[in-house]
Amino acid sequence: MTMDGRDMATATGRTEGKMIESGKMRYVGAIFYETRSKDKLAFLNHLVGVNEYELDASGITITSYGNGNR
Repeated sequence: MTMDGRDMATATGRTEGKMIESGKMRYVGAIFYETRSKDKLAFLNHLVGVNEYELDASGITITSYGNGNR
């Protein structure tokens, strides 16, 4: 939502993970943005962000990729 409250957008995301090695996880996901805004947030309409990251056994991010669009 913008500071003046006139524009709003929603984001819906999904991420799935699987074990790729002992104690190591890989997650891939996407987030979808939608808005009815014709002003400040209009650029978000139909924008898609993608991500991929790996975690080691202690939960520390090893690699991270992201931010694709249309």
